[in-house]
Amino acid sequence: MALPPLETQPDPEPYLRLLAQHERWLATYVYSLVARSHDADDILQEVKVTLWKQFPKFEQGTNFRAWVRTVATHQVLNHRRAARKHEGVSVEDDFIEAIAAEIDRQSDALDRKADALRFCVHKHCD
Repeated sequence: MALPPLETQPDPEPYLRLLAQHERWLATYVYSLVARSHDADDILQEVKVTLWKQFPKFEQGTNFRAWVRTVATHQVLNHRRAARKHEGVSVEDDFIEAIAAEIDRQSDALDRKADALRFCVHKHCD
């Protein structure tokens, strides 16, 4: 399958900038949901490819991390379903989704605390 002409491909700069800002968080998120590091590596790669393919649908100015989290959670669940078929893995999707929801909750709380700290530091430095 041939690639579209360069002039019709989207500018990768906005995607790469946002991904770079959230890449460490994304890796931590996926690794916290997957038992084997080589599986997490594969999932991360699939997440990044999916994010790139779907990036034109991402609405600039909205919550990139929330969008990434949704894509990553779906990739983890897809991986678990495939592993369950081949290896008899017994961890249920509901369990993975519950863990992902708790990570989301904790992450959002930490983000709010970090924002408050940045505000205080900025206010005192002025």
